[in-house]
Amino acid sequence: MFAPDVTEAQARELVASVERCLQAFEVFPGVRLPGAYDPAGIWTKLDLASRCVGKRALEIGPAEGYYTKQLAGAGADVTALDYRSKDETRFWVMERLSGRAFPYVQGNILDPTLSTIVGVFDIVLFMGVIYHLPDLVRGLDNCRSLCRGTLFLESLCDNDLPAEVPAARYLPANSERGDWTNFWAPNRACLEALLRDCGFDPVRCEAWGDRVLFEASVTQRPGARLKTDLAYSRARGGSTAV
Repeated sequence: MFAPDVTEAQARELVASVERCLQAFEVFPGVRLPGAYDPAGIWTKLDLASRCVGKRALEIGPAEGYYTKQLAGAGADVTALDYRSKDETRFWVMERLSGRAFPYVQGNILDPTLSTIVGVFDIVLFMGVIYHLPDLVRGLDNCRSLCRGTLFLESLCDNDLPAEVPAARYLPANSERGDWTNFWAPNRACLEALLRDCGFDPVRCEAWGDRVLFEASVTQRPGARLKTDLAYSRARGGSTAV
């Protein structure tokens, strides 16, 4: 999936004009974005290549769009969501060199009305985003409102916190890798508890270094979102709607 009207020289010139990237991947035959990490290994961990056909998928925080492109290539009807524009995320570079435009919504995952704008999805990717949110619960609860099937949550993970205690370390100012957008470093128990209280059942977890990946299904447990229903004033008259 590459643009037929672009030469290799043009592709290299375009990539060279991009000052900073998060993801490192091939955007044109023999031409790669010079990002901070290669997402190909995590895509393999997701094990989604054979599960996307006919599915409606959402990627929250797509950066340069590697996962968006992979989901589309695997047969999903995919939408990207970010609070920044395509220009700010360099998503447009991937689009230009792939020769394909993808549905892209500029919006904030902390906005509780998002589902009325973009609808609901069979597959939601929430990769490397949650620890950038000042409100972890609101962000994950809104993910539940956007998801009718499976959520993939990947996050920074604090391995120094007590493993048996659901906890998150606050990251003051730009203390984490000089990045002002980092707010929290949750441990695995914290993320699992958040998933359950926001209406998901974790079905798989994989950890490496200071990262963790959860696959979670929308739960059928009665009252699973009672905590967030109460927190966000959705519960009325004892209602415990899931």
